[in-house]
Amino acid sequence: MSNKMENLKYIQLEGLEINKNQLERPDVQRELLKQLENRKINLDYFLLGVVTHMYEDTQLPLELDYAFQMKNSEYSEKMKFVIRGCFNYGTKFHTKLWQGYSHLAIIEIDNPNSEILQTLKPYKFRKRWDPVLILCNSQDSVECKNSINSMLKKNEIFMKENNPERWEILKKEEIDYKNEFE
Repeated sequence: MSNKMENLKYIQLEGLEINKNQLERPDVQRELLKQLENRKINLDYFLLGVVTHMYEDTQLPLELDYAFQMKNSEYSEKMKFVIRGCFNYGTKFHTKLWQGYSHLAIIEIDNPNSEILQTLKPYKFRKRWDPVLILCNSQDSVECKNSINSMLKKNEIFMKENNPERWEILKKEEIDYKNEFE
């Protein structure tokens, strides 16, 4: 594996939080106003998303400009994402993403009508096979897609070889899920 592949910077966005009340907290408002240099905060351009994979500990804000579906990497969209802050345990607000933790991230977007964002489900209602988005920079998108696809294939091979009964159950669930929406 090349050094570039090992250093890819992407995050995994699994679902959305529908209730945006946390964006109105005074500590959050202060931080957003500071980052936005006192520009008006339009909540239509902010979402709360559950980030479950982070490439490394990262100080925020973090800007990314490309999204694709994890299991359908051809479904993609170029748009701006700025991760401005996070909540851990639903209450502790901070401006750092930590590798290995799930975060409820405050994400500023430039297109609230984005088609790819419409594929995300509310996190509390999502099912195993619902779409997951990978956010990255467009210049890394091909390598990110290749890396994700390779990881998914390796995982499938591992499951087939080491837990074939579970792999069969998961494959059937995935096929049933896809058939439900066709």
